[in-house]
Amino acid sequence: MSRFVLSTIILFGLLLVMAGNSFGQFGYQGDKSEMFPEHLLVDYAFFQGSEPDQYRLEIYFQIHNRGLTFTPGEDRFTAEYELIVTVKDDDDDEIERFTRERQVIVGIDDEARTRTDFRTSQINLDLAPGTYKIFCKLKDRTTDRLTIKELKVKTGDFYKRQPKLSSVEFVQAFQDQTDTGSVFAKGDVLVIPSVHRTYGSLEDDRVAFYYEIYRGSDELDKVIVETKVRHYRKGMLYRDTVHLDLEDSRQRRLQEISLASFLPGLYELEIQIRGRRNKDLDRRTEEFKVSWSQEGMLRNDWKAVVRQLELFSEDVDVSHMEKLKGYEACLEAFNQFWRERDPTVGTIENEAKVAFYYRVRIANERFGIMRQDGWRSDRGRVFIRYGEPDQMVEEPFSLDRPPYQIWNYSRFSPNRRFYFIDENNDGDYRLQFPYDGLGYSGGY
Repeated sequence: MSRFVLSTIILFGLLLVMAGNSFGQFGYQGDKSEMFPEHLLVDYAFFQGSEPDQYRLEIYFQIHNRGLTFTPGEDRFTAEYELIVTVKDDDDDEIERFTRERQVIVGIDDEARTRTDFRTSQINLDLAPGTYKIFCKLKDRTTDRLTIKELKVKTGDFYKRQPKLSSVEFVQAFQDQTDTGSVFAKGDVLVIPSVHRTYGSLEDDRVAFYYEIYRGSDELDKVIVETKVRHYRKGMLYRDTVHLDLEDSRQRRLQEISLASFLPGLYELEIQIRGRRNKDLDRRTEEFKVSWSQEGMLRNDWKAVVRQLELFSEDVDVSHMEKLKGYEACLEAFNQFWRERDPTVGTIENEAKVAFYYRVRIANERFGIMRQDGWRSDRGRVFIRYGEPDQMVEEPFSLDRPPYQIWNYSRFSPNRRFYFIDENNDGDYRLQFPYDGLGYSGGY
């Protein structure tokens, strides 16, 4: 027997008392707080080093305020933390260690006190070719709470006769600069890494990424650079081709792609370089995410918006919304839907809407199967409507029956119990009758 475990960071400010039947069967409860994702994020990329046959390893990290303990003062809040980064070789011998101690101070009325703020930085070091293990430890100096992340890195081989590609660094922001001593410096540009590799939360957002092309000892003077973006369900959504002159031994490339037509979900970025007669020289493939955005969904997938709203409760009827055309009409209907279900009218935030789309995101992260969005799966749909089960019985391995899960919701009256079976042992747990979770009398 086990329980679902959400992330350990409590969503700051969601205090809500259920108001009559305004939520229907939507399982949002003010005394059962929804959660934030992890508060320490770590990523890396590697490039040619400053010396021959060396590699520049860049370790990116992002620390969110929500993972720190702030103590109040007379006119400010203060948190202190220590970040320890240890690099070991393949024999488990320590070769580098970095320690950074920082203090975070925010004003008494500062937005950062809502715990949505974060700080991003990176550590750069030159390494010989090989495989390395990186341990990042974040210690809250107030509570001594320790968060540990581990990465395993194998350097590429950039010192070849033919042109080669570096790693891909996803970018949060960039700007022209003259401070070549900054850890973010890439030639004459400052490049701030996007450690979480997630885009789409801002209007007119773009995915940005940085990479380098190394000419090689053959000194080939031209290459073809092809960039592709694929959605795991809808296939290729972007492609461009550039003929590039390799004037220098190192070509720095910073590229942006508009997300105007991209839906929320997981995407694959592929960068390929080809030489004479279209010979494949090298390629890199990396993943990034596009988060849910109201404008993006309303403009690009109105049917999916309506299908999701149906999951709010059993008594929701949104059939009239399916036939709407045009962004403005869809936006008004969408806003009206949530106005009618706002538990705290008059406040800026609609807590029911926040909780609902939080669950949509978590369902996509947990229950996506074979390139199907998680919210479309049986477990995802139950999770969105009823939330975290109070108890889960799970049997992933058995000799005489397929894997199954039983989700119990004792906080509802009457109690709800949902039974899922993975008939094909492929992770796709299908909901069994009764589909509303009532009257279950199975033998497991």
